[in-house]
Amino acid sequence: RYPNSSATPTNQRDQQFSFPGLLKNDIDSSITTRFRNVNTLAQGEFSIVYKVSNPTDTSFLAGSSYSPGRSFIVKKSKKPYGGWRDRENKLREVELLRSLKGNDHIIEYFSHWEASNHLYIHTESCDEGNLSRFLATAGNKARLDDFRVWKIFVDLVSVSLVLYRLILSVF
Repeated sequence: RYPNSSATPTNQRDQQFSFPGLLKNDIDSSITTRFRNVNTLAQGEFSIVYKVSNPTDTSFLAGSSYSPGRSFIVKKSKKPYGGWRDRENKLREVELLRSLKGNDHIIEYFSHWEASNHLYIHTESCDEGNLSRFLATAGNKARLDDFRVWKIFVDLVSVSLVLYRLILSVF
């Protein structure tokens, strides 16, 4: 209808703010009060994933090896709770991660919190990536040696046993 006009103003909103990778409207004070460095890593249908570092409080790291600059992941539910049942469903993921805490084959859960009817889950960052990425990278260079294939197989069986035992304990 108005070919030369923009439907949405883009001046202030699209300018970078003090956190790299985030726009001014994307700043989430619930995360930025806990971590000095915050970058959006990915967005899915149900959550936004942030890569964070330099926590303002390191008490949650008691018992784990912490080095300054270490990265973590914070996953935020994209939509606010749709009621108490939705909140309970989302908190099940926290309980699952908490029950698997301390297992070498599962990402380390540190904490969770709720703010403005959103759930935030704080876990370790797997800086090396996932198995698919490793196989794509290593597999393109050369054939994996037998030891590496055997180690991957043992790790997959180990995590399968952990999950199997968890399922048996629930039912």
